[in-house]
Amino acid sequence: MKMLYGALAFGAALSMTAMVPTAMAQDFYEGKTVTVILPHTPAGGHGHYSRMIQPFLQKHLKAKEVRLEFHPGAGSLLGTNLIWKARPDGSTIGFVVAAAPAMAQLAESPGVQYNFPDFVFLGNAIQEPKAIWVGKDSKFQDAKALVNSTEEFRSASQGTDDDFYAMNVIAKTLNFPIKFITGYEGEADIFLATIKGDSDGYMSSYTNQRAAMENGEINMLLAMAPEPIPQVPNAPSVLSLVPEGTDTTALRTIMNVQLSGRAFIGPPGMEPEAVEAMRAGIKAALEDPELQQLAKDQQRPIIWVSGESDQEKAKQIGEGASALTPILKEAVEQIR
Repeated sequence: MKMLYGALAFGAALSMTAMVPTAMAQDFYEGKTVTVILPHTPAGGHGHYSRMIQPFLQKHLKAKEVRLEFHPGAGSLLGTNLIWKARPDGSTIGFVVAAAPAMAQLAESPGVQYNFPDFVFLGNAIQEPKAIWVGKDSKFQDAKALVNSTEEFRSASQGTDDDFYAMNVIAKTLNFPIKFITGYEGEADIFLATIKGDSDGYMSSYTNQRAAMENGEINMLLAMAPEPIPQVPNAPSVLSLVPEGTDTTALRTIMNVQLSGRAFIGPPGMEPEAVEAMRAGIKAALEDPELQQLAKDQQRPIIWVSGESDQEKAKQIGEGASALTPILKEAVEQIR
C-alpha cells in the first residue's frame, strides 16, 4: 500500500513556513494568475462553492486572475493527480472534497499517484457530515428496516469516490446487502436516477440535498455522523444502529474522512512563502463579510478551518488505515 503516514517532508516545510515574515508573503500573489484545479464536475455542489468563493479569493490574494479548472473523472483521481504533479511555486492549487482522494488511497485504488498527507493543506471552506438519501417512493424509508432487510440496497455511484467507499463500510458494519450502480457523471445524474426509481439511494451532504428534501423529492435515511444532523433529527446516526460488540474502528475512521470537508490543497514541497500567502488569502476570503452574506443567501454555509488543522486530520485518518483498507479493497473488487 502507498504509505499514508509520516509526512515528515511536509512537517519540515511547515517549520520553514513559520519562519517567513508575514510582510514578505502578503503580496506574493499580487498581479499573478492562480489556477485552481477541481477534480469534480462543475454542476455539483462543489462547483457551486468554487464559483461563489472564486472572486473573493482573487480579491484577497490581489491576484490578476483566479482561474477554475474542472477535471472530473476516475472518482476524482484525474484532477487530484494533476494537483499532486503541479509546480510547487504556488501558481496551481486544488479545491477538493478531501474525502475522495483520502479514501482512494486507503483503498489502494488503481491510478492513485499521490501520498495524501504530503499535500500542503491550505484551508477549508466547510466540514459537514453526510447522509444516506432515498427517493420518496423508495421501499427503504426506515433505517432499521434497511439494517434488517434481505433485499439489496441499490446505490447509485459515479465510481470509486468517497461516497462509494463510505456506503461499503456502512453496509459491512451494519450487515445489509448492497449493490452499486456505477457510471453516473455526478450528483445531478445520481439524484435523477434515484427519484426515477433506478436507484434506491445515495450518499451526499445535507447542504447539497436540502432543497430536494424540502421539495419532498427525497428523504434522509441515515446520518453519517456521531449524532443525528440537527436539521433532520428523525434520521438516526449510523452509530446508533451498530450491533452490540461490533468493532467500529473502520466506521469511525471513515466518518472522520467524510468530515474532511471542502479543502484547498497544494502540491508537495510548495514554496513556504506561497503557502503562507495562500493560507492568509483563503482565510481572508472565507471570512469576508460579503461572501458570508452571499453564502447565507445561497444556503451554502462557509466556516473557515485552518490548513494546519486539516493536516492533523489527515494524520488521524492515516492512523485508522489498517482497519479500513481490507474493506475498501474488497469494495473496489466488486465493481471491476
